[in-house]
Amino acid sequence: MSVTVPGVLSRWFLLVGIPSAVACVTIDDPEHCANRDGDATCRMLNYDRAVCSLCRRTFSGCQDEPVEAACRFTPASETSSSTSSSTSSDDSGSTNTGVPMECDGAGASAMCPDDRPYCMSGECAGCESAGGDGFCASLGVETPQCSPAWGRCVECVDDASPVCVAAESVCTTSFTCGGCTRQAQCPLSACNVFTGECMASAVQVWVSSGDASCNDSNAGTDGAPVCTVAEALERVDTGGSGVIHLANGNYDDWDLAACSERTIVVRGESQTLTILANSTAAGANVGCNNTAIFANVRIRGNTTSALDCTGGKLALESVFVDEGDPVGIAADDCDLVIDRSRVLGASTSAVRAVGASSLQLRASLLTIDLTSDTAAASVQLTNTSFDIRFSTIVGGAPAGGALTCVDSTGTVHSAILASPLATESIDCPALDVTFDHCVVDDSRVLGEDNLMTAYDPAWFLDSPADLRLGPGASELGAVGRWDLGDPAFDYDGDPWPLPPASPSYPGGDQGPE
Repeated sequence: MSVTVPGVLSRWFLLVGIPSAVACVTIDDPEHCANRDGDATCRMLNYDRAVCSLCRRTFSGCQDEPVEAACRFTPASETSSSTSSSTSSDDSGSTNTGVPMECDGAGASAMCPDDRPYCMSGECAGCESAGGDGFCASLGVETPQCSPAWGRCVECVDDASPVCVAAESVCTTSFTCGGCTRQAQCPLSACNVFTGECMASAVQVWVSSGDASCNDSNAGTDGAPVCTVAEALERVDTGGSGVIHLANGNYDDWDLAACSERTIVVRGESQTLTILANSTAAGANVGCNNTAIFANVRIRGNTTSALDCTGGKLALESVFVDEGDPVGIAADDCDLVIDRSRVLGASTSAVRAVGASSLQLRASLLTIDLTSDTAAASVQLTNTSFDIRFSTIVGGAPAGGALTCVDSTGTVHSAILASPLATESIDCPALDVTFDHCVVDDSRVLGEDNLMTAYDPAWFLDSPADLRLGPGASELGAVGRWDLGDPAFDYDGDPWPLPPASPSYPGGDQGPE
């Protein structure tokens, strides 16, 4: 016996070498699932290839991925009672018109593609066309919301998700309720990114050095600010937590190095805020089990690093760090999170981490002064665990490069790492570090889907002063890949494309300006 297939399917048969000029084609393989019991044959032969396709010759026509509608096989027993002008219904409620169906049953179906995962009346559909949140809620309480961009039912969609609000949490980029990762998710206080907690009970103090009415004896409210950061810090007890709101001005009295085990969030309320170092210290010091989180500020060094963290925790969000000499950020036994920030090292490195430190780098731009001849990489990691995602690291000196790793392990995902001076700018043991969907200029790296190419200044708006992508970066447009858990926004605050696994620009900037 053989099955004759209408010519409308011929474009699919081109994939297996069957001419398309004929009105119909014949599958003459007696072992083909279409000449036996369709899906039932596939399930019997191999459970992993459980769907019968008219467009496949190998594996007796069975495949494990969803089958296009034009290739879907419907056994004669299911269509014999139908005519060209009549329809019938099966037990699942699906309507059989005698035309090959995409799927059987209702709800999630293994026969359907990822962007249309639900079966509705024999056709695959995304959650929005299937009924939106109402449809998702009908499937169960675990995934009550519809993500239109993904086409799937998920636990939550955005920060305003009522599901997460009820649980006193926020929606993560994995579409599940969890802890906060950005200050915008805690508008009434601040986010402790190390615990995922919105700090509702923290002491809050407003500081405005340029306000004529400021006084360190004031209440420290928005209407009655204090003048100095030092005073604001004094108002947070040992072991306590506080949020310091800074108005525009220059502040050179920050120091959280003493052993007080405090958690301090500094939120800049002006785009032109600057924190200045004095002549003998870093712009900001963090140490001895203290936690400091800076958001929307500029931190400048002077004769030492711009930021120094020893034995504490340090996080940056939308921060510009510059003029640290010789290092932008120096970390020793420090947990370091850098998100949507720019870090410029004066002469040695943008970031240098040693002594059992950890680094999470997200959507950021890092480089050093390219006129420096110091043989050091922009990011130097020793005895450090790290996770680098969607960031741009540009190296300098020929013997330095972009990234060096000593006794360190980690992953680098959808990043740009290259140097205009070094020919191979990544010096990390291949077995300890993996790269994926990155642009690299070093053939020694291991990983998947990386683009190995030499540094090109045309990629950027103004290298190294501005490492956002320019029109010359169009060749990089599909190198990166946004996955679940990746950053929500790029350096400029633009969202990455959905759904998960979508191609994207790599590095800290989503695409050309």
